[in-house]
Amino acid sequence: MVIFVLINFDETMNHKKDNDKRDKIVFCTECGASLDDYALSDEALDPKNAEANFKNCRKTGKFKGEVCSKLFIAQNFEFPPAEEEDYIF
Repeated sequence: MVIFVLINFDETMNHKKDNDKRDKIVFCTECGASLDDYALSDEALDPKNAEANFKNCRKTGKFKGEVCSKLFIAQNFEFPPAEEEDYIF
C-alpha cells in the first residue's frame, strides 16, 4: 500500500521563515569599534549614559536595528542558568 501526502511546499517554507523572523533580534552595531570590550568598560556601568547615547542615535538617524547593543549590555541582562545537560564535554 502506498500513501501519498501532498504538502504545499511554499506554505511550509513561509511558515518557517516567519518563525525565524520572530526568533531573531537585530542588534544595532553602528557604534562599531566602540562596542569592542564595551561590557568591560566603566561606561557600561551607567545605563543612563547608554540610554542618552541611544536617544542621540535615534535622533540623528544612526540607529539601525531593533535593540541598541550598548543599552542591552548596560542593562545587565542575565541569561537564565544553564542546565547541566547543556555542558556536554
